[in-house]
Formats: sequence, structure tokens, C-alpha cells
Amino acid sequence: MTVLCTIIWVMTAFGYQIKRSKRKTIGLYVIDGELEVRAPRYCTLGEIDSFVVEQQDWVENKLEESAKKASEKPVLEDGGTFLFLGKQRQLRYETGSPDVYELGDDIIISRDLFTDIERLFEEWLISEARLYITDRIFELADTMDCADLITDVAFRKTKSKWGHCTEKGKLQFNWLIIMAPPVVIDYVIIHELAHLFHLDHSKAFWAKVAEYCKDHKEHRRWLNDNGHKLWFT
Repeated sequence: MTVLCTIIWVMTAFGYQIKRSKRKTIGLYVIDGELEVRAPRYCTLGEIDSFVVEQQDWVENKLEESAKKASEKPVLEDGGTFLFLGKQRQLRYETGSPDVYELGDDIIISRDLFTDIERLFEEWLISEARLYITDRIFELADTMDCADLITDVAFRKTKSKWGHCTEKGKLQFNWLIIMAPPVVIDYVIIHELAHLFHLDHSKAFWAKVAEYCKDHKEHRRWLNDNGHKLWFT
């Protein structure tokens, strides 16, 4: 197969968007199952195509990995599954006034024709997160002797962090973490509480985390490997 044929095949099989900037090198990124090429402004299309061809194996692997992760995300449909406190749960739909409730291991979404299912499900998760995580925050804060350093607790869905702590003692958590196993939730809470003592990620900070969460490395690894399973949008 000639180089030209290979380039045509890559373009057809992958397809990609090109974003140009002042950067000096070409970079490849797989975002939501799509290949994005970030290139210097002076790069020709031929140079970009050749670079993609050279990285063909990497691109294929990343696209397969992205597709696998997408298939493991929660599905908000009748019979769909999702994690809740680390346990696989199943959604069931029924007709009625908008509501969400537990029935055994199933989560029942009661709906009418006008129900926004995603919004209803989000509101239920946020409510559960506020109850469970807030209680655990102060239980663990009492253990770590830092409850008096907490000035506020907030919940917000953020893309880059599961938790955040400000220098003024405000704690913020991504409410999607309620879907993770309890030990992982505890790790995230302890991580942020440790920031009340050390705002950086110094050795002293990690020593504080390890003092109250000996398996913190294992829990961080779980989030890295499974964090995509907590996102349904």
C-alpha cells in the first residue's frame, strides 16, 4: 500500500478535526471518541496526514479505549444500569407523577409525558449526595480534628476535579462521586480535609491523607480507571 493510499485510509477510518495555534509540535487527542489534531499554524495538511499515519497504532488503541469507556457509562433508559455507592443498580420506568425512589436493588423513575428524566435523575443523585457525603464529611472531620476549620460545603458537577478545598475552608464536591464505592468517597473527602492542613500536595499533605486513609493509592487508581463510569452526560 502506498503512503497516499494509507493516508486516504486513515482519513476515512478516523476522520479528525484540526486545531491550529502557536504551538511548535503536532499533538493527537481522542476526545469523546473523536480524533483531534492540534498543530502549528505553519504545518501543511500533508505533514499532518503523515504524522497521523505514523501514529496509526496509537490512534486505533485510543479510539478503541474511548469506545469501551463510552459503552461503560450509565444508560438512562428502562433497564439501564449505573453505579450507586459502588453497587450496580438498575433503572426501571413506570407511569405516574415525577419521582425517583428505591425498590430493592432497583431505582424506579416515575414519569409522565413531560418528565425530563435526566434532570429528575440528577436531582435525585444530588439529594442523595448532599445527605450521605455531608454526614461523612463531618464524621471524618471529627476524626481528623478539623471540623472547626470547615466554613462551607457545596456540591457542583465539575469536569476536572472530584473535590476542592479553598484556603478559607470551603469544601466542594462533585456530586457524581456518590456513585463510587463508599471507601472511594471517603478517600475523596479525606483528601479535601487534608487540604485544610496543607493546601498543596506536599509530602506532609500525603502523610496526612495516609494517616486516615492507608489505601489512598488504591482508591486514586480506582478513580483513574473507573471515573468514566460515573458520568452519564
